[in-house]
This record gives sequence, structure tokens and C-alpha cells, in this order.
Amino acid sequence: MLALALATAVTTAPLHQITSVGRDFPRAIDARQRYVFYLHGRIIEEHGLRPRDPRYGIYEYEDILRALEAHSLRVISEARPKGTDAEEYAKRIGDQIAALLQKKVPPEHITVIGASKGSLIAMLVSMVTADDNVRYVLMANCNDDVLQQYKIDLHGAVLSIFDEGDAFGGTCSAFFARATGLSRQKEIVTHLRIGHALLYQPRRAWMDPAIAWAKEKP
Repeated sequence: MLALALATAVTTAPLHQITSVGRDFPRAIDARQRYVFYLHGRIIEEHGLRPRDPRYGIYEYEDILRALEAHSLRVISEARPKGTDAEEYAKRIGDQIAALLQKKVPPEHITVIGASKGSLIAMLVSMVTADDNVRYVLMANCNDDVLQQYKIDLHGAVLSIFDEGDAFGGTCSAFFARATGLSRQKEIVTHLRIGHALLYQPRRAWMDPAIAWAKEKP
């Protein structure tokens, strides 16, 4: 009962302006399922559920969620309100992960996929959760400002994906070198030469390795 109460609480509070996109934290938890938290980029906060960037095109948020679900993953995602504090939101996701773990979901069945600002939040979630077996996919926000401002210390099994020439995030090697709680790490550089636009659609270049990471057996 405690875990169920917690699951309900972390779905609705404290960020009351959050927009549901039909992937709320589940009331009924199946320990056999694999769960994916998808944390979108900042542009959704600023411009709504299907925003267009003049450089990178339309952020196909719904298409990304459907593509993840097509691989038998239980997707949890919501549209964050404008100006969401990354550290506070990371605590929210950390509480939700704790609720899954309380319901005996194996930590390796939980993956947090973060894109751009969502990648920063995913890094912070790894610190809040501090479980070496929860999985993370970080996309395009490894940079010196993030490393220093947030004192990032990664935990868990972490996959980094970015496109060459991305102006916002490149290699996570400095993050990996500084981490004290990694069980394993891997980095993939795509060569589409589209930079941050990689994240805006469910492109196989990032979707395939991210899904494989989430579904890989220990």
C-alpha cells in the first residue's frame, strides 16, 4: 500500500502545471515489465507538444513515444512546465523509480532516456537514485558547463549518444572519468551531420541502440 500511495503522489505533485501526454506513472506496476522514462528537450517546455525549431525542424515528441512503445516498453513521460528546475524534477523522477523498485521491479528493467535538457535531468536522476543497475541513455548535453555547474557524478549503466558537430553536447568522456557509481558505460557517435536535430525524430540512429540498451538482458 505504501508503494501505491507513493506512486499516486509522485504522479500529481508538486509540479501541478505538468501536461499529461497519456504516459503517466502507472497505478498498477508489473515487475516483469520494462519501464522507460523519456525526458524531452527544453523546446517542449517553451513551445508546446509539437514545436518547430528553425534549425532542427519539428520535435516529434508523440512519434518518439509511440516508437518506444512499439518495442513492448512501458513508457512514462510528461510535458514539463516552462522553466522546470532540473534538480527538482530529477527528484520527482527519482521518487517514481523508488516506487518501481519498492514493487520489486528489477533495476535493470528501468531505463531513463534524456534528450538535451532531458539528458541533464537524467544525469541528476542517476545521482538521486544512486543505483548501479538502473540504465540511462544520455543524448547531447555533455558539456563543461553542465559538468561543473551541477557537479555531475554518474551512477548506473550509462549509454551516451550524440551526433558529430552537435553544438550543445558532445562526448561524455569527462563525465565517465569523474563518475564513482558506473557499472558500465558506452558511447555512440552518429555521423549524420545534423547535430541536435538527431533528437527531434525517432531516428533509428539513436532509437535502435537506446532500445537495445533498455531491453538488454543482464
